[in-house]
Amino acid sequence: MNKHFFTLLLIAILLCKAGNSHAQTIIINGEKINRTLRWADFTGNPDNNTDLFAYTYWYVRYSWGPFNFRGDTVKWKVDVTLELEKRSWQKAEKVSDSLLAHEQGHFNIGLLFARTFQQRVNNTVFFRHNYEARIAEIFNEELEKFKQLEIKYDQETDHFTNREQQQKWDAYFKKALSEKN
Repeated sequence: MNKHFFTLLLIAILLCKAGNSHAQTIIINGEKINRTLRWADFTGNPDNNTDLFAYTYWYVRYSWGPFNFRGDTVKWKVDVTLELEKRSWQKAEKVSDSLLAHEQGHFNIGLLFARTFQQRVNNTVFFRHNYEARIAEIFNEELEKFKQLEIKYDQETDHFTNREQQQKWDAYFKKALSEKN
């Protein structure tokens, strides 16, 4: 099974901690920073039992800020964090700019997941009787959508070897990430 599938499942496990802010945070190598990936970010031990040349692990966690109660409804903002896991790896003898661009695509999917999840939660009115179940439902809906996107991305690009498809995906990511929240 695709390792990105398991990474996305890990996301589903990393739910809710209380917090007070309303922003999206990106963490790379333990630093709050929003930039493209570099090979130096891939510090994990390579998996020599696979034909893959690199692997990007990321996860999303979220917390919510103060609640506003109005009758039966609950409204809040969510704070979402996307983090590149330190176990992300590369096989040094196989690195290339095109491979790094492909791995950036996987991280971009994480960025899109975090953004979409945050938007949906911030635009949803929750009810007192089921707000925890509803936020988990939204998370799982988005998780499934982006899990399928991960699979499609690797299939269409043939793990970066199909240059034409990789260019199409790169254009898709550029457009999607430049759109306003």
